[in-house]
Amino acid sequence: DVILRSCDNVHFHVSKQILSILSPVFADMFSLSPPADANAADEVVDGLTVVSMSEDAATLDLLL
Repeated sequence: DVILRSCDNVHFHVSKQILSILSPVFADMFSLSPPADANAADEVVDGLTVVSMSEDAATLDLLL
């Protein structure tokens, strides 16, 4: 229910719940409430919020 976008613009469709269970970092990230002006800044693709990552696609592929 979220898209992780690598620095080389590859989209990974993932589940927030699974990432939260497996990673304390993602759990904390998804538990934070978005900033008040986040709606204007959030990118949405196919109805899913896009989270830009600094890692490239190969690294995210290994991680996921």
